[in-house]
Amino acid sequence: MTSDVSLALLAALAALVVYLRTMLPDIGGYEDTPKFQYLGAVLGTAHAPGYPLHTVLSYLFTLLPVGNPAYRVGLLSAVSAAATVGLVVLTVRALGCRRPAAIFASLTLGFGFAFWTFAVLAEVYSLAALLLLAVLYWLVRWHHSGRLLHLMAASASFALALGNHPTVGVTAPAIALFVLASPQRRTLTVRSMAAAFAVAASGFVQYTYLAIRTFQQAPFVEARVGSVGDFVGLFRQDRYESFLLPFTWDTFWSSALPNLANQARLEFGLVGLIVIVLGVWVLGRRDWRVSTLFGLSAIATMGLMIHFLGYQQGFLVPAWTLVAVYLAVGADEIHRRLAALPGTAWASIVAVMLVGYPALPLGSNFATNDWSRRTTDARFMRAVVAELPSPAALVREGYVVDSMLQYLEAVEGGEVWRQLRRLPPDPAAIQRLHDQGTPVYAFGEGQTRLAAYGFDFARVPVPGPTLAERLRAVPPGATVAIAGRHTPLPADVVDALGLGGHAEFQWPRSYTTVVVTIGGTSSDVRTAGEPVRATVQVGDSTPGGTRPLTAEAGPDGAFVSLGDQAVVGVTDGLAVVIVDPSGARAEIHTPQPPAYQIAPDAPYQLFRLAAVLPSLPVGGGVWTDMTAAVHAGTVDLLVNNYRAFDAEVVMYAAAPTPMAPALDHRFSGPARPTFHAHVFDRDQSDSRAALEHWLALDGLAPARLGPSRFVARMRQSVNDGGDSAGWGLSLGALPEVVLIKGTTDLVNAQRVLATMPAGRRFPGPTHLALVNASGAFDWMFGPGWHAAEPDRDGELRWSASEAASIVLPIDEVSDLRLTLTLRLRRAADPDDNQVGLRVNGYRLDPCTMPSGWQTCTWPVPARLLRAGGNLVTFESPSIGPPLDAAATGDTRHIGVALRQIRISRTAGSPLWTTSVRQ
Repeated sequence: MTSDVSLALLAALAALVVYLRTMLPDIGGYEDTPKFQYLGAVLGTAHAPGYPLHTVLSYLFTLLPVGNPAYRVGLLSAVSAAATVGLVVLTVRALGCRRPAAIFASLTLGFGFAFWTFAVLAEVYSLAALLLLAVLYWLVRWHHSGRLLHLMAASASFALALGNHPTVGVTAPAIALFVLASPQRRTLTVRSMAAAFAVAASGFVQYTYLAIRTFQQAPFVEARVGSVGDFVGLFRQDRYESFLLPFTWDTFWSSALPNLANQARLEFGLVGLIVIVLGVWVLGRRDWRVSTLFGLSAIATMGLMIHFLGYQQGFLVPAWTLVAVYLAVGADEIHRRLAALPGTAWASIVAVMLVGYPALPLGSNFATNDWSRRTTDARFMRAVVAELPSPAALVREGYVVDSMLQYLEAVEGGEVWRQLRRLPPDPAAIQRLHDQGTPVYAFGEGQTRLAAYGFDFARVPVPGPTLAERLRAVPPGATVAIAGRHTPLPADVVDALGLGGHAEFQWPRSYTTVVVTIGGTSSDVRTAGEPVRATVQVGDSTPGGTRPLTAEAGPDGAFVSLGDQAVVGVTDGLAVVIVDPSGARAEIHTPQPPAYQIAPDAPYQLFRLAAVLPSLPVGGGVWTDMTAAVHAGTVDLLVNNYRAFDAEVVMYAAAPTPMAPALDHRFSGPARPTFHAHVFDRDQSDSRAALEHWLALDGLAPARLGPSRFVARMRQSVNDGGDSAGWGLSLGALPEVVLIKGTTDLVNAQRVLATMPAGRRFPGPTHLALVNASGAFDWMFGPGWHAAEPDRDGELRWSASEAASIVLPIDEVSDLRLTLTLRLRRAADPDDNQVGLRVNGYRLDPCTMPSGWQTCTWPVPARLLRAGGNLVTFESPSIGPPLDAAATGDTRHIGVALRQIRISRTAGSPLWTTSVRQ
């Protein structure tokens, strides 16, 4: 037994070393992780059922003199997981398995994908796996020895497991069946069985912790117990019905079971699954009672996962721990059979293979489960808190973000929390705070949802590390491109790039471009008082393919491009792009002085409420003129029913040019509207008659639409389930009249809101904008365009007619420069290779287009523009099938391809500002 304990400690230590190397060092992680990172430190309570044991143990771990509280709570998971690995060794040794099989199974489990994941995060699953295995381990010991002490140890383990995660209760039937079926039941008396049951049930006493903290009115208490009813409610099924998936045999066979099989393959690999199947058969023959105990307990735990709507991999961790026993038994059987073959080498060879096998999952899962460098979320959230003024209001975001902020408030504190209001995305409350002058901030989810109500947010750059610090961490083989206008490179950036010997950085120049491959020989460095350009080839997604990474700086600004598309641009300052060694990922920065900090590479963004745009209530079931709310041919609509109801919104728009009505789901939720649109041409008799028919059905007088030639009728219907549904609508033209009628379950005009879209004005406060021909800008493209399509440098779209238009919203009128990346299908003849441009009907000088992608620049004087929507029309020299139509089968008619539009204010414009930074 002593040697088995030593072997178990060795396996546990090996796993613990790996876990400590890959642990999450700060706040972040999945779902509940940020919450569990602070609850122990403040002795709070989590969501029902409260997890009292885990909370108290995590509090004890926060007293350790290592790392920060988030890291210390993660240590509880790491220690629990490592102890589970060691206990697997003791369990399978108690079943008679040889030591190589015990090491094989325990470490294969320990380095499995899900088991390892939750060993390095602050979660309850590793502790749940340890305690469940402890229950079954002591039952096996009792099954072999008949000693009451072993049975009581199993009961005590079950009691502890109840305090950590009451889902251990699903294994109670399997445990009861095992006790009744074991030959050792004859050693039990009514008194001893009652004592064992009482010890197991005493686990519920741990939940008095919730009542105590509720009574003490402790902060950060989520699961409250103030009465017997509250206590019972913690364990009632109806409390968790919103988290349970409906079960049918069809979904079981078609979805749940294949998902479970895929998770098992991910955890143990194909070889491991084969060995597990063998182990089930062997253990069933050796001791069907023990096999049934582990099998039914694992099945019950997996069954819970099938029903639960949440992070299913975590719930599977205890089940995989039990399955590892079959893995050991199967491996042991293989070892026994091969050791029985003639010769003495077989036993040693198999033993070495079994002990060495866990290195495979260790290697394959290491990169995915290495959380040691995932500190971006922590840095970002701390930077957000540092940016917030006092007082301020912050709109609640998703569960993980709110939990990380709760950690910072509960554990680290600070002045900002005393006057920071965190509120749900309630438009009325946010409107009041904004009117009172309180700054209101939101993250991406809150900003998107509130945009439907006319709340216009501006992005707040959250400072992170300095550019020099980031460049020093760039791996060898990566390529860095920097373009600067009126901004010399800081000395620490020059040193980080290894360019200290370049004399051109000894004095400031108007324009600077640098493209450098870290640790390589490829570089292009140019600084001058006139426009400059630097280029280096980098890899792309095609095997062996390359594309140019280009930095350019000139009067219009500084840009960095990948292939034929600019990915970042600035009027003044620095534009930075870091491309990884494979060329597959580009990281974009615009450093901010004075320290040239860059925004951290985080999945979140911070926004500040800049303005509240007017919303027009149009849900009264009568025709309402909403022309003023249709900004640049787009409008946002919000439907809010009291009950589940099929709401309907009908719109008519009249314009002098053809329209291309389309939905834009920028902020729509699960409820998506159906959409039907018809465009009528009043100059065509059949079309005019059809329009008059629909106007009569809708009860709308034709005179209200004015004399415009083109009229669009749009019908949108949606059932929001009694919640709300929002979407955007784009006309692809500038209407002269827009009429709308909304119908909801209650006759209340406020239940349908039409709002001017937020954030759709170019070029914006930076005096520069990049507009791509991607699907994200569908709302700008009117009739005459094909849908966006991908290529190696991004997305493009082809014109489908000789005159194809876009609607370009301009924030304020001033002289502009439009620089377009274009390509012709072909010229009708060698002399006909020019692309024309008209702005609001005024024709500009054409641009001559050689073959391939080219850039054309048109100066646009302010007198041709208007604040709001501007109609920009592209004129192709010819329209026809692609040149390779016979080979590709593409029968579309195309003219000119558009990839990108750069919009910049020109020097001398009233709004143009330059600043020379020394």
